[in-house]
Amino acid sequence: MRILTSVSAVIVGMGFGLAGAKADMCDVPAGQLTSQQLAQIAEEGCTKLDPTSNPTTSSIFSGRSATSSTPGTGTPGTAAGGLNVGVAGGAGANTGGVNVGVGSSAVSTNSGGVNAGIASGAASSNTGGINAGLSSGAASSNSSGLNVGLGSGAAGENTGGINADIGGEGAGSNNSEGINAGVGGEGGIGASVDSDGISADVGDVGVGLGSDGLSVGGSGDDQNEGGSSN
Repeated sequence: MRILTSVSAVIVGMGFGLAGAKADMCDVPAGQLTSQQLAQIAEEGCTKLDPTSNPTTSSIFSGRSATSSTPGTGTPGTAAGGLNVGVAGGAGANTGGVNVGVGSSAVSTNSGGVNAGIASGAASSNTGGINAGLSSGAASSNSSGLNVGLGSGAAGENTGGINADIGGEGAGSNNSEGINAGVGGEGGIGASVDSDGISADVGDVGVGLGSDGLSVGGSGDDQNEGGSSN
């Protein structure tokens, strides 16, 4: 009986060995593989113990590196210049300057200057200066100076000076020097102090004090050397 039992065990063991020799290593429990076979799997992936056997499981391959996606065909927009901070569409289409805009098209198309504005077109189209516009078109088209405007066209088109307009284009617009302030826009109240002297306007009446003394008549701009240079 002991001999028969031993022979049976040998036959069963040989059967397992023959079956393992025909199988894919991926199908064989790790405990039945030799250290050499385990090392081979770690290095090469799953290979066949018997090259002529048919695969019974999917093979393992080394990963393939990913390729970059194809770039899109869209046309890039025009690069903005300067330092721009915009809210609700503000501070757009600038090529230079420091620009802070609130509202659609506010503080736009500037190439220089320090510009801040609220409302469409405020503090826009400036090439220089410090400009603050609080309504549409205010403090715009300036190349220099300190310009503060409230009202359409207020404190605009200045090339120098310190200028302020409230209520539209007045004494604080179209200046090259001096200190100029207007209230009420054209036909309102205006005052200027510049190299020509001091002038003040109330409506169509102007008073000027310059090198030729005091003059009264039309607007301060028309006074003989007593009017402003705006």
